[in-house]
Amino acid sequence: MAVEEPSFLKVKLRSSLGGGSQVTFQVSPDVVENRAVNYKALDPVHMPGQIHVYQNSASRTFALNGIKFISRTSEEATKNLWAINILRHWTVPYFGIRSGTVRDKQRNNRKTGQSEFDTVPGTEDRSKLFDGRELLGAPPDVLYLSAYSEVGRRGNIHKVPVVITNLSIPYPSDVDYMPTATDPGTTIGHKYRHVDAGVPFPTVMSFDINLTETHSPREYSNFSIWDYRKGKLENF
Repeated sequence: MAVEEPSFLKVKLRSSLGGGSQVTFQVSPDVVENRAVNYKALDPVHMPGQIHVYQNSASRTFALNGIKFISRTSEEATKNLWAINILRHWTVPYFGIRSGTVRDKQRNNRKTGQSEFDTVPGTEDRSKLFDGRELLGAPPDVLYLSAYSEVGRRGNIHKVPVVITNLSIPYPSDVDYMPTATDPGTTIGHKYRHVDAGVPFPTVMSFDINLTETHSPREYSNFSIWDYRKGKLENF
């Protein structure tokens, strides 16, 4: 019997919106962190080299390479298709008159187990989402990236705010396809009830995601090089 890895060993993406969704990659991908440091080169005449003037340090980028979704059962296919739809959702803005969700229904939904994205067309104020915040016209969600870390043992990458800059989802022709579960809302969990039954999903899907770190002006103003050096600066 396989022993499941502790949660802090997994790579996770979670929406920064209150009550937002989270995608946990059960098979850990390769995680590559990059940061460019920008200098301007000055070219003095008749010198054997250049003088480099520091300009800034670019935001970090993160590449999640070789993400694998394994579908050995219909239930796993359902969960994987749900995760793919959430990842797609995180790449588009809140555009169009039907892109909001109810104002205060969110709290009730969480109490009753309904999805935070459940709506009844034509009956609600779609201009507000999550505790009354305006979202119609907002850009795609800012996400929190965590990898090999958890609260209390921050570890490597802990709750870094990022946005998705590239999402590649292949549908390979050299693998079998597993149908999603029948009535997944009852057999698996309420949040999966919107996943259609019998949808073919690859038994093995491998794809990549590119992310870029993003911070608000207030977060930058609270930056501390010393806390950052210790690995204890929140969200950095």
